[in-house]
Amino acid sequence: MGAQSMKRWFGALVVVTVLGQAVFNGGRVLLSWRVLDFGGDASTVGWFTAAFSLVPLLIALPAGRLVDSRRATEVMNAGLIATVAASAVMALSTDLAVLLVGYITLGFAHMTTLIAAQGMVSHLRGGVAGLDSLFAYFTLGISIGQFLGIVGAGWLTASVGHSSGAGATTSALWFMAALGAVALVMGWPIARAFRRLEASVAEDGATAPVGSDTRADAGGDDASVRGRGDSVRTILARDGMSSAMAVSIAVIVAIDLLTAYVPVLGREIGLSVAEVTTILGARSGLAIVSRAVMPTVLRRIDRDRVLIVSVAAGVLPLLAMPWLTQAWMFVLATGVCGLAWGFVMPMSMTWVSTLVGVSARAQALSIRLMGNRLAQVLLPPVAGLGATALGTATVFAGAGTLMGLATIAAWQKLGRWPNPARRGLTRG
Repeated sequence: MGAQSMKRWFGALVVVTVLGQAVFNGGRVLLSWRVLDFGGDASTVGWFTAAFSLVPLLIALPAGRLVDSRRATEVMNAGLIATVAASAVMALSTDLAVLLVGYITLGFAHMTTLIAAQGMVSHLRGGVAGLDSLFAYFTLGISIGQFLGIVGAGWLTASVGHSSGAGATTSALWFMAALGAVALVMGWPIARAFRRLEASVAEDGATAPVGSDTRADAGGDDASVRGRGDSVRTILARDGMSSAMAVSIAVIVAIDLLTAYVPVLGREIGLSVAEVTTILGARSGLAIVSRAVMPTVLRRIDRDRVLIVSVAAGVLPLLAMPWLTQAWMFVLATGVCGLAWGFVMPMSMTWVSTLVGVSARAQALSIRLMGNRLAQVLLPPVAGLGATALGTATVFAGAGTLMGLATIAAWQKLGRWPNPARRGLTRG
C-alpha cells in the first residue's frame, strides 16, 4: 500500500471518527436532558456519567491487547455496531433503567472504537513529531465530531419545540442512531483495509506515512522488543508515565464534567437550550482551532512548554465558573478551556505512546484510557453528591483544582526549559 493510499485511508478513518464522536457526544448531552425529563437530578446525572465509564474500564486493557495482536479490525467493528444499538436503546427508553442500559452500551462503543482507532494510528509508527502530527489530525476529527454532536443535539432538541420534553430527546437520539449507521457502513471497509496497511508497514519498516518525520521513535526496534508482553505494572513504572496519566485524567474528567453539568447548571440559572449549546460548543469549537494549528505551533515552540501552559490555562476558567452569571461569560471560560485542552489530549497520546515500544503502544494507550475511565467512574458520583448538597457550581471548582494538580505533575516532569532531550518523551 503506497503513501497516497495510506493518506486516503487515514483521512477516511478521521471521517469515521468525526461521525462516531458526534454520536457519542450528542448522546451524552441528550442523556443529561433525558435523565432530568425522567425525574432524575444532578446526582443521577453523576451516577449515569460514572456508569458510562464502568464497562469501558473493564474492557480497555483486553481491547488494547487485541489491537496490538492485530485484531484492531474486530475491535473497531464491534464498537461501530454498538454505537447504533446504544443510540436506538436510548431512543426507545421510557424510564431510567432502560436509559442506563443504552448509556452503558454507548460507553462500550466509545471505548472500543477509540482504542481501535488510536491503536491503528500509533502503529503507523514514526518519531515524536510524526506521532504529534498524526494524533493532532486524529484528535482534530474528535473535536469536530464533538462540536457537531453537541451543537446538533442542542439544535435538534430545541427545534422540536418543547426543549425539555422527552419527545424532543427521542427524535434527536434517533438521528444519532442514523448517524451511527452511516459510520458503521463507512467504517467497516476502513477497518478491514487496516490489515493490509499494517502488513505493508511491517514489511518495509516504514515510518509514519502521514505527516511524520524520519527519526526513529522513542523505543526503536529495541524498545519494540522490550515492549512486547509488558505487564500493566511495567508500563505504569516507565519514567514519565504517571505524569502523562495525571494530565490525561485531569483533562478528560474536566471535559466530562463540563459536558454533563453545564446543562444542569444552565437549567438552574435559567439559561436556554440554545445558550447551553453555545457554551458547550465553544469548547469543542476552539479545540478544533488549536488542533488544526498544533503541528505549526510545535515546529516553532518547545513542545514541553506548550504542554505545561496548555494544562495550566484551564485552571482559572474552571475555578471562576461558580461566580459566572451570564451566558457569554461561560462561553469565554469554556472557549479558553477548549483552546488549551485541544493541545493537551493529542500530546498526551504521543507522550504515552513514546514511553513504550511499538508493539505495546495500543496497550499503553489502553492503560491511559483505563486511568481516564477509572477517574470517570469514581469522580462524577462524588461531583453529583457535591452538586446536590452544595450546588452544581461546586463541580467546576473541583475540576479546576484537579487541573491545578495536573499542572504541578506536568511541571515536575517537563518544566526545565529549554529541554532538547525532550525528557520523558524521547526515551523508552
